[in-house]
Amino acid sequence: SQPLGILLGRNVALSPDGRLVVYATADSVGHFRLFRRALDDLGQQPIPGSDGARYPCFSPDGRSIAFWDGRQLKSIPVEGGTATPLAELTGMGGASWGRGGIVVSSGGKLLLVPSSGGTPVPLTHGAATVGYFPVVLPGGDAVVYATALGAASTIAVTVPTTGNTSSLGVQGF
Repeated sequence: SQPLGILLGRNVALSPDGRLVVYATADSVGHFRLFRRALDDLGQQPIPGSDGARYPCFSPDGRSIAFWDGRQLKSIPVEGGTATPLAELTGMGGASWGRGGIVVSSGGKLLLVPSSGGTPVPLTHGAATVGYFPVVLPGGDAVVYATALGAASTIAVTVPTTGNTSSLGVQGF
């Protein structure tokens, strides 16, 4: 059995139905890949084709997982297989997949990547352009995120269809 290894940042994702957990972990030499585990089973299984994977998130239907491999955002079936490149990203500060696409934080900017792949587009504009660790809320109508890293961070919410962004007045990330 693969040792759990190192978990850093948001490297754990729970399936939409709450039955499966997927996590990115590194082996003793620092090589990352994804593993999956049903919550009613203690066994874990590697996800073939997920070499280098970090920051996993489930598709809204729970059939696919998006992840960052250090250079690209990719998607792969939950069972594994060939990963499909979706977008080039210079960095990653979290991801969440909603019905409108995959919201990612790259270089501190919130971006929306189409589920089928393509050019990332800014999710927020103006003073509200910085964001980390996004979470698409149930229903997909809003995204909650941290405005910075560390103690200076507050929690904010944005509505992608209108561009309206508000601080929730809560500290931390």
